[in-house]
Amino acid sequence: MQIDDRDQPAKTGLFIRQLAKVVEGELPFNKAYGMSPLEYVGKDAKLGEIFKDSMKDFNPIFMQKILEIKGVNYDLPSIIEKSTSYPGDMFIDIPKGEAIFMKWMLHSWDDEHCVKILKNCYEALPANGKVIVVDLVIPEAPEAILAAKSLFQLDMFMMNMNLRGKERTRKEFQSLGEDAGYSHIQGPCSGFNFSGIEFYKSM
Repeated sequence: MQIDDRDQPAKTGLFIRQLAKVVEGELPFNKAYGMSPLEYVGKDAKLGEIFKDSMKDFNPIFMQKILEIKGVNYDLPSIIEKSTSYPGDMFIDIPKGEAIFMKWMLHSWDDEHCVKILKNCYEALPANGKVIVVDLVIPEAPEAILAAKSLFQLDMFMMNMNLRGKERTRKEFQSLGEDAGYSHIQGPCSGFNFSGIEFYKSM
């Protein structure tokens, strides 16, 4: 394929990187920068701080719109070094609690890793406990409304940034919960194009 990128280098460059993903099986970001997005953020301290702050800035919005909850901030030490925190690794174990709240986490992982996370949550919960997941829930079929278009755009963004990650439908979240042993999955309730899904240990 011959491409002349003299007139529109930015647009053509983006197209070439997108094409690399399809033809060569590479992520466009990795192709352009020679590393993953997380590695890139980790090498630039200023960008790393901006990224962390952008994640934290969503929290008050979610709490006011979706639920009220009090608890500990559990994540990798490098992520929460400046926060009131409980450092750890969710793939090893998770602190015990009546409810576990996870925001914008499962979309970064494939089904196998998501089930592992949810199983660790299951072990940390009492019999009447639940996991509250805030994430994007895409429609089962494409819709013409603006909100649905926005969700699918974010799904495409994830596909171009992270081979393991994806946005999921309600049925896909249901399957994750069932595979992890939960007796009931409820939701989603929505706010600002994000959804809250509840995984109940027992009902």
